[in-house]
Amino acid sequence: MCLGDLQHRHDLMFGRPFPIDKRVEVFSTPGYACTNISIWGKNIELGTVAVVGNLFRRQEDLEDPALWKRDSINQERQEVSRTNILQMADYTVPGQGPMFKVPQ
Repeated sequence: MCLGDLQHRHDLMFGRPFPIDKRVEVFSTPGYACTNISIWGKNIELGTVAVVGNLFRRQEDLEDPALWKRDSINQERQEVSRTNILQMADYTVPGQGPMFKVPQ
């Protein structure tokens, strides 16, 4: 992983987030593809915001799982990653729609 001109060795596959600073981390969220990552923004004005790419295609796939399952490489892993996001984030930025508030 590169940060500026520096290359860092870091293994996201084992669940360890890569800190960018005190409020931003990169972490592994496999499922849609085995190499997917997401980014946390913690303790910002909105709370915790997760930028997740196609882990969530858009808010509507919360109600209609077929919207994300049809393109998932590993549905079981993606379900785990999605559940983790829903438990920890206040807002989610999906891959193909506007940011949405995570339902309680």
